[in-house]
Amino acid sequence: MRKIFIFILGIIFVILALFLFVMIRPVCCNNEKYNVDRMNDKVRDEINKLFMMEDEIIIYLANQKADIEPGEDQNIAFGIRNINKTNEKFNYFVKVNDENIEKKCGINEATANSWIVTGGEDNINILPDDTYHGIVRFRVPVGSPLCVIRFHLTVESNEEEYAQEFFDIDTT
Repeated sequence: MRKIFIFILGIIFVILALFLFVMIRPVCCNNEKYNVDRMNDKVRDEINKLFMMEDEIIIYLANQKADIEPGEDQNIAFGIRNINKTNEKFNYFVKVNDENIEKKCGINEATANSWIVTGGEDNINILPDDTYHGIVRFRVPVGSPLCVIRFHLTVESNEEEYAQEFFDIDTT
């Protein structure tokens, strides 16, 4: 009787393990789709599909959030569209915009901003109704706190804000 009981428990354990693998893996690993190694036509097309009629900026992330474990890299793609009728010179920058960062994470804005490896700012020209596609590369160092930090991608034209969008870096 005891052997049968252990055998049934073993079968239940295997079924539960398979169920969890099948159901949870797509949820936990879905972030990989948004970790863009390089800008290519597929990524450009995905970003272009996200633009609505009047959108000036799109960040290519599910729920505006990137999950990055300390010691890992994440590349975040974005698009900026010139909805004006003239050729425009734009500059963009990415930086922390989280007033509670020190209290909730124990680090300051400069430390979190240092996680931006490249692509955090640039000056670009965009033709009317055209789109610029870029990538911001993040590297969260080992030993970084486990928390969620809000960043803003701000786009300016003629020294005035043209568009702004947020996203979160989640290191938990």
